[in-house]
Amino acid sequence: MSKDEKEIIDSIKKINEKTDTLSEILQKFGLEMITQFGKSTHNLKILIDKMDQFYSTLIDIKGLMPLLNRIIESQNVLESEIDLIKSLIQRNNITITEADIEKGALRKNKLISENKELITNKFSDLIKKLDKIEEIQTVKKELEDFKREFFELTGGHKILYEISKTISELENEESFSKEIKKNLTEKINMWISKL
Repeated sequence: MSKDEKEIIDSIKKINEKTDTLSEILQKFGLEMITQFGKSTHNLKILIDKMDQFYSTLIDIKGLMPLLNRIIESQNVLESEIDLIKSLIQRNNITITEADIEKGALRKNKLISENKELITNKFSDLIKKLDKIEEIQTVKKELEDFKREFFELTGGHKILYEISKTISELENEESFSKEIKKNLTEKINMWISKL
């Protein structure tokens, strides 16, 4: 083998070594790029999830604004009515005695006693209606109508609060399931026993 051939072979070997070294460097660089890209993608996904949660929370807050406004309006109306009552009491110097309270309670009890059979029948009619109802909105409407009639017949009773509470609980329900129907029937029978 001549000297020139040997130099060429040595040069080729050096080029191969440098190519291998360059290949390793590029491979390490590529792996590092892929790793960094994976980390960036993961961080970006976390940020996107947090933004989704933020938007969802923001929508919930915006949904509560009308309710909050109604509460504030109701509070303002209530405060003005309380002020009106205070001024009427001060102007007329009205005093409510224990005897007046007892008379009112007796009148209310008398109303309930006189209308007990009618009220009981209305409760029974409500139970029969519930068996035929499928929609939760219809149930709420029936309970609202019944509450109004019940107030007219009794002049006020603690059952009215329980009916209102039940209507509020139904606000969170999407359908009138058998379980809800059963629980509501049990509540109505309990209300009958409280008369």
